[in-house]
Parts: sequence; C-alpha cells; structure tokens
Amino acid sequence: MHIFLNKNLSKSLTGIEHSSINRFKMFKKMGLNVGYATAIFNIDLIENAKRLGFSAEEIYNPYLFFLGYEKLTCNALKFDFEGLKVVSLSNNDFKVFENNNLMMYVGFSNSEDVKFINYFINNKNIKREFFHKGNKYLEVIFNHELEKKKVCEIYYDYKGCKVIEKKFLDCGVQLESIAVYYNNITQIFSNEDEFLSFWILEQIIKNHEKIYFYIDRPLRYNNAIFRLINEKIILIGMIHAIHYNHYRSHMVGNLLTGYKQYFDNIQLLDYIVVGTELQKKDIRERFNIDEKVVVIPPSSVKEIKYKQIHKNMIAEFITVGRLAPEKRINHMIEAFNVVLLRGYKFRLSIFGVGPELKSLESLVIKYKLDKYIEFCGYTQDIMLEIEKSDCSLIASCYEGFNISIIESFSCSTPVIAYDVKYGPKALIENDVNGFLVEDGNIVEYAEKIISILENEELKSDMSKSAQFSAVDFLEDKIIEKWNMLVFES
Repeated sequence: MHIFLNKNLSKSLTGIEHSSINRFKMFKKMGLNVGYATAIFNIDLIENAKRLGFSAEEIYNPYLFFLGYEKLTCNALKFDFEGLKVVSLSNNDFKVFENNNLMMYVGFSNSEDVKFINYFINNKNIKREFFHKGNKYLEVIFNHELEKKKVCEIYYDYKGCKVIEKKFLDCGVQLESIAVYYNNITQIFSNEDEFLSFWILEQIIKNHEKIYFYIDRPLRYNNAIFRLINEKIILIGMIHAIHYNHYRSHMVGNLLTGYKQYFDNIQLLDYIVVGTELQKKDIRERFNIDEKVVVIPPSSVKEIKYKQIHKNMIAEFITVGRLAPEKRINHMIEAFNVVLLRGYKFRLSIFGVGPELKSLESLVIKYKLDKYIEFCGYTQDIMLEIEKSDCSLIASCYEGFNISIIESFSCSTPVIAYDVKYGPKALIENDVNGFLVEDGNIVEYAEKIISILENEELKSDMSKSAQFSAVDFLEDKIIEKWNMLVFES
C-alpha cells in the first residue's frame, strides 16, 4: 500500500497538491494500490476528490473516518418557529427573533440545504452548528464574554453521536485536548500529533501488511508518523521546496522546520526525494548523506505539443502560481512597465490566487497596465493557457522545482526566470530554452521580455529547444524512476 500524506484537497490546488496528485495517477498506472491522505477537516473533501478523479475509497482522513462519512444519508432538516418572528433575507438565509432579540441565524448553501446555524444570547454568537445533507456534523461553542472566541469543537457521526471533542485555551488559540470516542472507548490526546498517530494506526497501519508513506507535508505529519515506525513501514520524505533559508549559503542557512526534522531523524527515513540533482548535491555536501537521497522530478508531462509561431501578433505572456510575496509578481509588473514605456504592446495573464491580489491589482492600475495585464484566478486547465502563450514568466525568490517550467516546456513555451535555486537554475538553459536573469534585476528582466517581443527567430528557436527539454519529464520516464525506487526497497 502506498499512502501520500497531504494536508487537504480544496477547490483550488497548491503546487504540492498538483505534484502529489500527478504521482498518485502515475502509481495507479504502475498497478500499485494507492491512497491519498489529508489531515484537516473538510466536509467537501470527497466531492473535491471525485472531481479530481479519485474514488471515495482512495481518500483517507481522520475526521471522515471517525464520523463515518460514507454512511451519511440525506435528511430533511425541520424547524419549529411557532411564536417566533422569522425574517427572510435576500440571500435565502433568515433570522429568528424572540421578543425582538436575535436568537438564530440560519445560513443556506443553496435554496434548500442548511449550511450552518448561529445561536445568540444578548446579541452574542454563542454557538454555531454546521450541516451536510441535513446532518449536523460539527458544533463550535464560543466564549459567552468574548464573541467568536471558540472554547470547544464537537464533531458528530452519521448517527448524531459525539465522536471527536476538541477543547481550547486562550480563547481558541491553544489546543488543550482532543477526545475521540471510538469503539466504545474514550481516547484523550494532548495534541494533533497524537491524534493523527492514532488515526493512521487505526485506519491504515492495522489494515495493511506493508505500507509506503510519502510525506508531502512534513510539518503536518513528521511527529505523528515518526512515532509509528516499524518493520512494515517504508518512509519516504518528499522535499518540494528549497530546504534552507535562501538568504544564506546551503551549507549554513537555517533549515526549514519540516525538512530539519528529516535530517535530524534521518535514521527513520528510508529515502528523501528531491526534484533536482543540484539540490541533492547541496544536501550531500552539508549532511554527508548520499544513498538515501533520490532525484525524481515532482511531476511529469503526458505529451509534448508543438507550437506554431505566429508573426505580427501581440505576444502572450503567462505566469502561474500563488499570489504571495515570495513569488514576486510585482517584479513582473515593474518589468512590464519598463516594456510599455519603451513602446511595446503585449498581454500578460496571471493565473493564481493568494493574499497579494489587491496590492498587485493596485500596482497594475498605478502603471496604467490594466489594458495589458489580466488577473485570471484559478483554472482547472492551465495547460491550455500555457499552450496559447509565447513565454512563461517566473520571478520567485526560490523554487524547489516549479512544475510550471516543465509544463511550459511541454507546450513548446520558453521560460524567463530569475537565476535562483533550485528549479529555474537546474531546468532553464540560458539563451536556449529561456532566459535566466540576475536575481532581482528588474531592468534585465524587462530586456529579456523585449527580446521575446522583438526577435521572432529567437522565439522560434527557444520554442524548439523547450520541446527537447520536456522529453526528460515525459510520464514514462518518471514512472521508470519511481519503479526503480519502489521495487528495490
């Protein structure tokens, strides 16, 4: 059994989730028994998973396991508001009053299904109940004095019985305990790690003879899984990012906490998987370990698409990623301001969501670039968008790999990026399949964009080189690498 340990499956996916899902599908092609585990509560998890091609049986989650999610049936939720005043709102929700005092607020997910009910005393929200298919599955109790500061979360199973109870200190900031009522026994845990360990043991380890665990989210799982190591477990730590503080050298930079736990407990890990030879080299130099570190790209491409170069059309640029400070989308906008001031026309499509959206939109307006730059949000079919583009852009401070680079190559699309570890430096050959720009040099970044705009022959040559660069990342080649690791361990 092969289990990928992740955090969540939401409607929009992170790069790590894309990588893990891609690996999941490859393993199924290899004929392996695979499961996808998530650690946090998400009532829409199964629905999201099915949309992505998973079956419900392939999804593992502690909350859905203890709640008996698969046994939930649709129930009609009934209300008795006799003697109370009910006020309907424009969004289908309604409020309930008694003697002009607000008692309840009922929220709907659609015209019929209740999503939550808030309860009030003296206009303070004291409790919130959540519903799915007419079943109450979660109750959050708030401090009577401090509004919306939770003191307790109670989860209910398909029969309406309490199965998980979380208590909090410091107005919901600190977890005090987790009680699990399972098989007629009450288990008390002092932290999330103990809770996750118990779930992994009950749902996964007890039901399989040999298990490969792939840790995609080390901060979430390391402490939980390390305490369970035995002879039936093969433990593989995935490294999806740069493993140290990028402001210093790889020999002395502070390690990211999750990855530090890998190296501090290297005796517990059977393998560490990184995306590039360059990262393996840096790890070997610092930690003097080699045989446990394996290079397997975190994703693959199914095919290589050959691009037809059209002359005299407005060039299309694309960037894909979370709108976060480390991605430095603002550098791209600054660079395109330089490009516009020099009289060039272009289009930039920015795909992704994140906390920087408003500030980036303001920067676009400041430079009067709103006719040329569009924020496109999240898309399920990013390959189609890359295929339509002349060039992909990356401006990150650091990258463990960056899947969009090989996705771009597979669409015959060259890439401009800062010369940073690890993905850009390892994957992009300067002046061949793209450009590597001095880190942080916005003017040079603008010059490389202009090179794409001005030189059709260069753009065509880079497009062909990108095709060749994608060959090493075809799915069959990556499957071969995983086969070597899995069947030799």
